[in-house]
Amino acid sequence: VITELHTGDLAVRKPNGYFKIVGRLSRFIKLYGLRINLDDVEVFLSSMGNKFYCSGTDDLLVLFHVDAVDEDRIVSAITSKYKIRNSQIKLRRLPEIPLMPSGKVDYARLRKDSQSIQTGEMDKAFSVKGAFCEFLDKSDISDSDTFSSVGGDSLSYLNMSIFLERKLGFL
Repeated sequence: VITELHTGDLAVRKPNGYFKIVGRLSRFIKLYGLRINLDDVEVFLSSMGNKFYCSGTDDLLVLFHVDAVDEDRIVSAITSKYKIRNSQIKLRRLPEIPLMPSGKVDYARLRKDSQSIQTGEMDKAFSVKGAFCEFLDKSDISDSDTFSSVGGDSLSYLNMSIFLERKLGFL
């Protein structure tokens, strides 16, 4: 008797006993503790009338697209629905979406591109003040501001501490 199949698919059992495939294990990222199903993000954006191909790392959600889009509208919708910060989302317009010989989207290539984007973002000139502005969605903060006075909360504290630890070493 077969009790499980190691396909990499995620499924739910329906009331009639059949299974419905709802995603792939490889199509999740975990942004600072928040588990994001990339297939769900694609369906959500599609419901807004936009075709995106999502990938990312555990630091960054990357939304690849080929058509012109209202980036502010997209970022606002994603931050609202998934409770992530603007700084954790990057949109990249491609001339075409990479396909495998089978005609399916080459998500492995998009994942590799996401890692390159994330590395490039991390390698930009670094300042603690600039990092605080980025993670707290502020255009500027003064040297006398405190974490609390500029609207810091537990999630932004966690995001900031993970980022600083990656840049500076153990905190």
